[in-house]
Amino acid sequence: MSEDISKTLLQQRVRNRIADVLEQASSFEGIARSGAFEVINRWEDWVTEPKEDFFAEPVFSELEQAAIRRFHAIWDHCAEQTNEDIFDAQALSELEQWRTFRMAAESTLKLFEQRGRFSEDEEQF
Repeated sequence: MSEDISKTLLQQRVRNRIADVLEQASSFEGIARSGAFEVINRWEDWVTEPKEDFFAEPVFSELEQAAIRRFHAIWDHCAEQTNEDIFDAQALSELEQWRTFRMAAESTLKLFEQRGRFSEDEEQF
């Protein structure tokens, strides 16, 4: 059964899923649990391209929009540089692109946490 929802509610749900990915990606242990490829793919499930018409206020603040664009560029570089799936936190921590990726995920998540997660069922704006 398909449910019709508003664009705002869809944005809120996507914002929450982005926060989920950032939470996992903010630690090497979190990345290693699912593997590097899965974390790369999870981001792409929700952000194929940071389009301004979807990642827009009021659900995504201007700072969050900028952070998504920055993280997306780092994600893209990391994805291009990752040729094998990695399930080892120590191995991930030894790769510059994954250190940069993890730090960017952590800082982006902290920004998202300032406003917290939004309702999955009711528009907040």
